Order: sequence, then structure tokens, then C-alpha cells
Amino acid sequence: MQHVFWLRPNLIAGRSGPNLHPWNPAELAAAGIGAVLSVNDAASVYADDLSNVGIDSACIPLADNAPPRVGDFEHCLEMLPRSLAYLLTAIEAGKTPLIHCTAGKDRTGLTMCHYLCQQEAYSPRDAIAEVRRVRPIALSATGYEEFSLEVLRALCR
Repeated sequence: MQHVFWLRPNLIAGRSGPNLHPWNPAELAAAGIGAVLSVNDAASVYADDLSNVGIDSACIPLADNAPPRVGDFEHCLEMLPRSLAYLLTAIEAGKTPLIHCTAGKDRTGLTMCHYLCQQEAYSPRDAIAEVRRVRPIALSATGYEEFSLEVLRALCR
């Protein structure tokens, strides 16, 4: 499947959004994707098209500012636990989730890092390294690595 990368094979995936690289919901479903989490504004995501092929979807947007702005930290502290809850609910239901933003690197990467810290006890730095192992351009927007470390340290104590 084009543009998809796996944080954990057949468990949790990431991708750029369909507004950057269009997707085919039937192909996603055939590849085992059962849930889509949009951490942007869900641009070009059509929930009915996903639902028609058995894919659940949710939009829990993170701020798209790079460098991050005042208020983005607090927004992430509120939204990342919601995103994690959605991911865990999908996984528990046997539905492999796909996380996306626009480019599939910063907001998607931060969401994946939060998953690793909370579910696999990674430190924030190790979570970033692990996400970059599967998505080398992750957390590369101006100021985003430092911002991510700050957010993860606050959430993963």
C-alpha cells in the first residue's frame, strides 16, 4: 500500500492524508485497516466512503503550527489522550488503526510517540527515535521535536 508505514506491523500504521496523497478506502480495508484517525482537520476524508468498506473513523485534530504557537501545548495535552483512547478502542475491537495528518510526519509522529510512551513504556526520546526508525522525516517541522519532547514529558510521567 502506497504511503503507509507501520509503527507496529498489522497493529498500528501511519500515512500522509488523502489531501496530499489520495487513497482508496477499499484498498485500505483490503490491507487490514479497520479504523482511521485524522489528527488534522480530516481534509479529503469522507467518513461515509470509509464506513461503506467497514472502516471506522474519527477526527481528533492537533494544531498544525510550525513552529508551535502559544496554546498548542495545552491543546495537545487535551487531544492526545483522546487520540490514544480511540486507538486503543480500535485495537481492542480488532480493527487496525491508521493515523494520518497532512504529510504523516509531525502530528502523526507525535501521536505515535504518545502511544509508545503510554503503551510500551518508551521514554519520550526513545519514542521519537522509534517513530523515526519507521518514518525518518517524523517530527521534522521547525521546532516540532522540542515541542514533542515537552508534550510527551508532560503526558508520560
